[in-house]
Amino acid sequence: MSRLNIIALFDLRHTAIKLAVWAIILLLSHSIPSAHAALGEHVPTAQMLNAVSAPPAPTNNGSPYRVITGTDRSGLITIRQYINNNNVVFGIAWDGPIMPDLSQLLGSYFPNFQTALSNQSNLRNTRQISTGNLVIHQNGHMRHYMGNAWDPSLLPAGVTGREIQ
Repeated sequence: MSRLNIIALFDLRHTAIKLAVWAIILLLSHSIPSAHAALGEHVPTAQMLNAVSAPPAPTNNGSPYRVITGTDRSGLITIRQYINNNNVVFGIAWDGPIMPDLSQLLGSYFPNFQTALSNQSNLRNTRQISTGNLVIHQNGHMRHYMGNAWDPSLLPAGVTGREIQ
């Protein structure tokens, strides 16, 4: 074998190894379950240990809700879960350079979202959807997307959708 053929063979093997490593990383990242409870779901107690009190109360005492802030699997999207005193997610907010997987964030509310979306006119950068049990505001542009969603029936007394940011 000539020296050029050996170098070409090494480059092919090196590329194949890189592709295999990336494929494994991709498969593992998609098999890790999301640490977030979806809208309307009960939050596991272990997650509540990371809860941050809702403003303006400095502690959980007397606050009508808690906020858990984290990121999605990619680590790019900041997700805030608003949790009532029954440990149920009543609102979700997101912000990041890409759109989150709304089917995971909305959970059982996602089919309602899809139906309402199909009935809405095509707006470029902003969407506001309101059904009986789901309110969503989304907006953004390439590399900066944000939005929030909540179930009005799950809002704690005295809390409005404007607090979900």
